[in-house]
Amino acid sequence: MSREATWTPRCCIPLLAVAFMLASAATTMAQPQAVQVSTRDAASAARLINTYRAGQGLAALRLDPRLSAAAAAHARAMAATGTLSHDIGVSYAVRMQRLGLATASENLGYARAASRGGRPYWALVLAR
Repeated sequence: MSREATWTPRCCIPLLAVAFMLASAATTMAQPQAVQVSTRDAASAARLINTYRAGQGLAALRLDPRLSAAAAAHARAMAATGTLSHDIGVSYAVRMQRLGLATASENLGYARAASRGGRPYWALVLAR
């Protein structure tokens, strides 16, 4: 018997955990020199989240190419402005409406990673 995937505060715990792992909080951010978009991080996050969900008897989530493209565009906008925010240019709600989404969850992150040459990188996960 499978359970329908629903968004509750409890099922957001793995998203928050992954966001915390991928990003460290920063009060001031340096301007990135180059913006690179990686789907490898999104795939890794999806695996971690789905492992957790399976343990809770919940259905797996899938990466959505349309949401991934929206996430990449927003990550580039954040990098270009040096701002960590859901609302750059337009509000989060407007961006989700433009995608035709009634409900969505977005996690943003910023970190400096020595393994990436000390350059900051942005992690953004959109899920519905």
